[in-house]
Amino acid sequence: MTEEAWLACTDPQPMVEFLRGKVSDRKVRLLACTCCGRVTRLLSRYSRKALAVSERYADAEVSEEKLRLAWRDARRAAQVEYRRDRAAADGTAMCGRRSGVRGGRRSGTDGGRVGGEE
Repeated sequence: MTEEAWLACTDPQPMVEFLRGKVSDRKVRLLACTCCGRVTRLLSRYSRKALAVSERYADAEVSEEKLRLAWRDARRAAQVEYRRDRAAADGTAMCGRRSGVRGGRRSGTDGGRVGGEE
């Protein structure tokens, strides 16, 4: 990979692959953490904690077990949030079907008017 290709690269995967065998595993891990850190505002509290533990793991400050536990907690939190969002979306869809709302308008003989309003 040339310097020009490196600077133009928007996908970190080829960058990490390029570095494998050329730099230490620590540096590759820190690059991965830096890439994730670019979207910290999108991460849950548990994912941010796992990211911080990953950085500490790269510097040999925590054990692999602690790293595994932090990522497990982040994964569980993401699954809970996904299920909650999915249930909310399903509930909204169900409410629309039960109340006769279709396409943002109420179905029925009043032409979408509520309470006979004109």
